[in-house]
Amino acid sequence: MLNLKNKRANAWINVMVILVLATCLATGYTFLTSSNEIISEISGVSVLNDVHIEENEFNFYVKEAGEKAIEETYNELAEDEIPTVDDFFVNFQKQFEVYSLSKDYLKKENFQKDDIKKVLKIKIDNWQVRKNFKTEENDLEVLYRKDLNFEFALK
Repeated sequence: MLNLKNKRANAWINVMVILVLATCLATGYTFLTSSNEIISEISGVSVLNDVHIEENEFNFYVKEAGEKAIEETYNELAEDEIPTVDDFFVNFQKQFEVYSLSKDYLKKENFQKDDIKKVLKIKIDNWQVRKNFKTEENDLEVLYRKDLNFEFALK
């Protein structure tokens, strides 16, 4: 029985083991010699809070305007009349003016009436907030965009 050994393969395995060992030693040295302090500067966090506050405020006013628009729609119609999407859309536009909200967000094709669930669904496309803040080096701008969906119960 012949026992052949491939000495070239053993040499490459030895080189690989030495490289892995060198990498581990270099990583350990870096870990031991580095300081435990992390130096970072976070700026503009208040701008993100402002953006979220503005989004919550917008959601609140849309919900308030929506409830009043639905109530107004039903008050304008006779008892046996069924309101259409156009009726709701017109009253939403009026209420957006009352609350000083931009009517550009309202699009008739984004109004859907579900008669089975008795729900009015409204989608506002591409609602956005733009805020600026300064750092020591730069003037930066945050642009926040989001599609918003609202559901209003039809009474």
